Amino acid sequence: FTELDVGKIITMKPLIASAHGEGGQVGNVPYILYVDGSLRTVVDSFRFAEYGYYVDLSHGYEICEMPGLILKQPDGSCREVLGGNMPVKLNDDVIDTTPGIVIVDLPSLDGDAMRGDDMNGWVLATELTDQDQCQGIPTSGSAAPVFGRIPSSDDGDSLYLVHDPFLVIMDNTLSSPIGDGGGALVKSTGGTMTCSNAPRTFVNIEHCQLS
Repeated sequence: FTELDVGKIITMKPLIASAHGEGGQVGNVPYILYVDGSLRTVVDSFRFAEYGYYVDLSHGYEICEMPGLILKQPDGSCREVLGGNMPVKLNDDVIDTTPGIVIVDLPSLDGDAMRGDDMNGWVLATELTDQDQCQGIPTSGSAAPVFGRIPSSDDGDSLYLVHDPFLVIMDNTLSSPIGDGGGALVKSTGGTMTCSNAPRTFVNIEHCQLS
């Protein structure tokens, strides 16, 4: 979870259909978590850190703030989930039964192909090697979850990252234009993106720069 999830709604269901306790309260069994209706992760258990607050499966919880994982209660207060933020974990059963799920194979986090960002996430700094997987990523109008799979660790478990298709707005003003006019993005996307250059007019003629 990142700051981009603040304001979204978490819902959950038990991995085993009859595993919840009385009144729909969550117990110490695995649960599938959804964010705004889209699969996010599987957790071994889910509880609030503060005594007296219980998770109820009958309704969703708005994410109040990050870092950590702090959710809004029915009384309007915000309480932290025990253990705070959690990694994205999936298993074959969840993958096989989630309609439309897309799994993309990513390079190791140890190399230069993946770099951390300031949103508690990772950015792919190179192209995907499997173009079929790349073409399978929905660009808009789809709620299908997209996950990146990192090569298995020493214990045999794969690490997953959830794809968040948010826009990164680049600074392209008169005083701070994009150095290459967006040429690198045009090349890396095979022409899908276009240059960020603006036509020369009386407004910008005194600030024009060659790219």
